[in-house]
Amino acid sequence: YGQMPMTIELDPSKPGKLGGKLGKGGASSSLSQTTAQASMLQCMAKENMNARYTTVFGDTGGNQDVEGYIAFVCGERPTRKPVKVNEDDMLTLVELNEAEAGRWQPLDSRPEHPLLDHPKRFPAEFNLLNQYEKSMRDLQKNKSSASSRGWNYGLIAVQHPCILQWEWMHPLASGQKGAIQRCEGIFDRKNAMGIVGHIQEPGETEGALRRVAMVAVAASVQGSENP
Repeated sequence: YGQMPMTIELDPSKPGKLGGKLGKGGASSSLSQTTAQASMLQCMAKENMNARYTTVFGDTGGNQDVEGYIAFVCGERPTRKPVKVNEDDMLTLVELNEAEAGRWQPLDSRPEHPLLDHPKRFPAEFNLLNQYEKSMRDLQKNKSSASSRGWNYGLIAVQHPCILQWEWMHPLASGQKGAIQRCEGIFDRKNAMGIVGHIQEPGETEGALRRVAMVAVAASVQGSENP
């Protein structure tokens, strides 16, 4: 959970180093910083929102019609009105409509496996929102301004406290000062590993996110710029 630290620090008394614009200080040892994620989860509990179906939008999303945006991308407008909360930054919480129980049909090859739906995983709408977001990011990289015009909605980033960040088990590299660095796994929008969550209910966590470790195999991956 949270932002992955750049370095590995085996001494728990020393702070790890966070990189990127989201880093706001050192993390305990080489563990990720999850204060913001825990705060989001607490806000969901305070508003009595279903953590699995609740999306979070920052300042960019808060200035736009997020209900219309979700209806445009996912095909269904949320029934419940968005909730705005003011923590360190203004956040907009939107609870998606819960899917019907018979939404997915079991695979004939694995009839007893919950491959497509699980109470600890995000519903399919998160993947649609993530794919649209990544497509808009790719579009912004295009130097032609004409390619970014004419769209109903621009880049709106979706957040959730339980989104997992992946570390690619790549050979570790040493930095300029001899620090061992991590390699974050980054997936394109066609890869199912692009947005995966492990849902923790607010009542289970007592105000904090429990640490989890998951292992996954991806068809393709590229490393972060750290190594």
